[in-house]
Formats: sequence, C-alpha cells, structure tokens
Amino acid sequence: MLYAQLPLMTLFHLLIIIVPFTFPLTIPPLPSSRITLIPALFSEPGPTNPSSMDTPSTPYTPLTILIDHSDSYTSSLSTLFTSKPLILPHTTPLSSIRSLHPTALVLGPGPGSVHNSTDAGVSSLILSSPSFAGTPILGVCLGHQLLARSLNLTVSPLPLAVHGVPVTVDGQGWQRYNSWHVPEQELPSAEPEVKAGMRA
Repeated sequence: MLYAQLPLMTLFHLLIIIVPFTFPLTIPPLPSSRITLIPALFSEPGPTNPSSMDTPSTPYTPLTILIDHSDSYTSSLSTLFTSKPLILPHTTPLSSIRSLHPTALVLGPGPGSVHNSTDAGVSSLILSSPSFAGTPILGVCLGHQLLARSLNLTVSPLPLAVHGVPVTVDGQGWQRYNSWHVPEQELPSAEPEVKAGMRA
C-alpha cells in the first residue's frame, strides 16, 4: 500500500536503490581484445614547443629570438623580419633561451656600452655558450659590437661620432649612425665583407 501512494518517479528511485541490494548482479569482464584505450584521452597534453620534444627531428615552426637591450628601436627592428621574432629582454636567463631551441638569434641595439657586462646582459653569455655554436647570430648596433668582442677584436669609440648622415650602400640610401668601430687593421683579411659590417 505504501508504494501505491508514492509518485511514480519516487517509486522509480526506490527501485534503483533496492534492486541492486536485493538481486546481486554479476557483470562478466570484457575480453582484453575488446578494450581499446586512446592515449590522447588518457594522458597529459603533449609539448607545444621544441624544448620538450623527445627528438630534434620533430617538425616545428622556426623560432628567431631578438634580444632587447632596452632600446626603443627594437620594436621597429622586429617588423623587418619575414616572421615576427620573439623579443626577450637582455636580462633573460641563458637557460630560458636555451630551452626554447631558437633557430636564429638577433642581438639587438642598446644605449649601453659593449664594455659593460650589465648592458650586454645575456648576449655575452650566448656568444660564449657552446649551445649556440651552430646557431646563426646577427648583431645590430650594440649586438654587432658584442659579436666583435666575441672574436677578440677591439671595439673603440670613433674620433668623430656620426649620427643621421645620409649614405649610399649598394645603390640604396641609408642613414649612418656610428660611434664605435673596430680598427681596420684588426679585420680578417680573408673576409673583406666583414669590414662594412663591423663599421655599420
């Protein structure tokens, strides 16, 4: 009589609770051949950058890192690349840059001195690290001076600094900004094209 007075949904709930305890159920195990696990649904998300990949042959997007030495021109410089580089401050730990496995490095400009380790920051460590021995490295302004220092060349102030003087290089007009240089007698004779670069 009690059940007859209960709403249908409540009676259904009671059956769910009572039936399993009244009638023991035996569920046979599925054969192992019928069980298929999908790893992607049962594991943590995979790595998204090359630093965590097991094999260096895994394809990924090439990464260019531009080191910013606190210079206002760095942002404008980044727009000249075919693919936008990742801009990191010169205070970034070397281990962090190494973990990103960059395919190219650009040591950017800066208002500091090539002879000041604080101004150079991580760029000096990059140039002396075996980890980047095979990585293409471009230097701009202060970054280029640091490249010269890494080759044991002398970087010294020009007798007369040049700022904003129009010049023509390879038929194209440029504005010349020079305040430091490498003495010409120190430049490698086997690579005369470096001469323009060291004085740029």
